[in-house]
Amino acid sequence: MANFNSDAVSEQFRSFAEKGMAQTQEAYAKFKSQAEENHKALEESVETVRSAVQTVSKKSIENARQQSQAAFDHVERLMGVKSISEFLEIQTAFLRQQAEMNIAQAKEMQNVTSGAVEEVSKPAREAFTKAVDGMSR
Repeated sequence: MANFNSDAVSEQFRSFAEKGMAQTQEAYAKFKSQAEENHKALEESVETVRSAVQTVSKKSIENARQQSQAAFDHVERLMGVKSISEFLEIQTAFLRQQAEMNIAQAKEMQNVTSGAVEEVSKPAREAFTKAVDGMSR
């Protein structure tokens, strides 16, 4: 027991504690930084979702307005019909116009919603990529 050096043990314990504290502080700093980045990404995602929903809603309202206007115009034309052949001609033209409008609006809506989905998922993809890159280091 004469060889036991309490000063050396104390020094080793102090060194071990300091290293542990430094590692804990470093881990906390990384965790805090990642949490702040995640919070920022979440805020960006929420704003992007709001913007995308607004864009899709505006397009839907515009499409409904166009459809309503076409229907009112059609009824106006029908009120001036003087023969069955004129009625059939107006009705056929209206149905063709409606089919073309529906196809065009469906394509526009697909483009708008695809763009919205891409826009909404971008911040989450970037945050995920950054998190994976950060973990691999």
